This record gives sequence, C-alpha cells and structure tokens, in this order.
Amino acid sequence: MSDPAIPWRPRVILPGRSFRLPVQAAGDGVTLSADPFETIATRWSERDGALYHYLRSPRQAGDYTLRATQGGGSAETTIRVSTLDDLRRPHTYNGAW
Repeated sequence: MSDPAIPWRPRVILPGRSFRLPVQAAGDGVTLSADPFETIATRWSERDGALYHYLRSPRQAGDYTLRATQGGGSAETTIRVSTLDDLRRPHTYNGAW
C-alpha cells in the first residue's frame, strides 16, 4: 500500500472561503485532520483517483497544517489563511517581491 498524497491545494485563501482538497490513496480508510477547517462534504472521483474534501477555511488568519493519514502513511500540507488587508501588503514568495 502506498502513502496518501495531496496533489494540490490553495497556497493562500481568504477567511471563510470554501475550496476542495484532493487526497489520493490506495483503498479506503483515509482520514483527514483539518482542524479548524469545517468539512462541508466529501466525494470520490474515479477519474482522478482522489477523495475530494470540500472544506471551509477558518475565520482566524494564520498558517494551518492539514494531514491525510492511511494505515502507517501520511501526507501533509500547509495552507495560509490571510485577510484581504494582509494580501494587499507586499511580501516575498519563492525569492520574488
């Protein structure tokens, strides 16, 4: 059995916004730890081989780690929740200003 994978995610999202997070894994039994994100729904996509988790971002800005686990394997990613005022301030990303 291979470890679960999170092939993509939003890097930055506004507070209270909904989005989907794909988790690819072999078989059933995948658990997503996404507190304080609210889970709206989940659905399996046969075409993508992924379980889509539809989530709502928390109202509090900050960096949040989401973790998918299955058996002994896991995958994690970080999503930054930023307010509109935070997004208007210049910042660096991958060495660019």
